[in-house]
Amino acid sequence: MDKSNLLGDAWRYDPEYHKVADFLGVNKYDREDSSMAEKLDLIYSWAQIQNKGTSKQDVMWALFNLKKELGLPVQGKLLVDELNQYVRLQMDSKRSKEIEQEKKDKRLEPKVKKEEPEEIDVKEEHEQ
Repeated sequence: MDKSNLLGDAWRYDPEYHKVADFLGVNKYDREDSSMAEKLDLIYSWAQIQNKGTSKQDVMWALFNLKKELGLPVQGKLLVDELNQYVRLQMDSKRSKEIEQEKKDKRLEPKVKKEEPEEIDVKEEHEQ
């Protein structure tokens, strides 16, 4: 269900999009909103990455476990909003950790590189 590969309103006709929307309890009117499609795409893509598999059943299982882990007793638009917020926070947290690690790596590198003197072969000098 990669909406980024779909042009225009083609996501409206994508059966995978509607399966995910059904699974999360999104009603047919809320599904027509493009922002809902973007949220569902983000959640689905995140679940694929977390699950390290592209099997549709595995992704749905990961979404079910996330909902259970977060203790969300809601469905529909409210559930999608909560899952979207969680996913965005996870992504931002991961990105900030990567940035911190890059900063640490830059701090550890010396600003001025020391050049080592060239080694002179002593045997060649004695032969001459």
